[in-house]
Amino acid sequence: INAHMGCAQCIIRCSNEYVDEDGNYVTSSLEYETIWSMGAMLGNSDLDSIAKLDFLCDDIGLDTISTGVAVAVAMDAGYKEFGDAQAAIEMVEEVAKGTEFGKIIGNGPGAVGEHFNHDRVPVIKNQSMAAYDPRAIQGMAVTYATTPMGGDHTAGWVVAENLEEFGGTLDRFSAEGQVEVSRNSQIHMAAVDTVGICDFAQSGFGAGLANVCKMVAAKSGKPFSEEDWTELGTRTLKAEREFNRNAGFTSKDDRLPKMFYEEPLPPHNKVVVISDEEMDTTFDF
Repeated sequence: INAHMGCAQCIIRCSNEYVDEDGNYVTSSLEYETIWSMGAMLGNSDLDSIAKLDFLCDDIGLDTISTGVAVAVAMDAGYKEFGDAQAAIEMVEEVAKGTEFGKIIGNGPGAVGEHFNHDRVPVIKNQSMAAYDPRAIQGMAVTYATTPMGGDHTAGWVVAENLEEFGGTLDRFSAEGQVEVSRNSQIHMAAVDTVGICDFAQSGFGAGLANVCKMVAAKSGKPFSEEDWTELGTRTLKAEREFNRNAGFTSKDDRLPKMFYEEPLPPHNKVVVISDEEMDTTFDF
């Protein structure tokens, strides 16, 4: 990492510039989810190749999570070996070339799974999950399954509520309390996305909700309370869900792939325990 950068006047400086051993530019910014999707997800521990894959995705215009998971599904189906960084690079380069297989990779992991007739595909509503395995934190199972976006971790990130180290009080392997905490987080994040504020600026790095509401009031010129914030998030989710219903989505689309219910995740050897009936109560508001 050559330098840390960020938005003007922001103290977080969440971006960076990655250079090779000779100081030559490789990519910017190399972020957590990309390091996972192009690294651990592929069994790839070579940071330079991860940076190159990030650059390729940026250059082509591809989402790094979806692309990394698509490559991983191809590897899981036996197309290439896990850990083969060069094979991953070549697959992404095929997207740029517009080859037939490149088009399949470019259409995401769902298309790759269909091509190989392979059902171990971590997508919901055909969108890739991120780095947080729902078997390890049951609340993330609720978020992934029910958010109108599909497998979106930012739509209702409930990791902190499940880890004692972050002050969490929930048992991350139990269903108890997980639907409620995901619902509340999804309402909150829908409001965050609607007003356009940076995720970091309203999280543990930044201002509390009362101060965020003051920002909205200052920008809009109208009073804006915490109750208004909750109402905004709820209204946004209702609109998104109505859009999905009109597009043909049903409660059957608010489900995780079977592997998460059937294949225990080491080292705790847990599976998702949230029932379909519990999932369906998430948006009872």
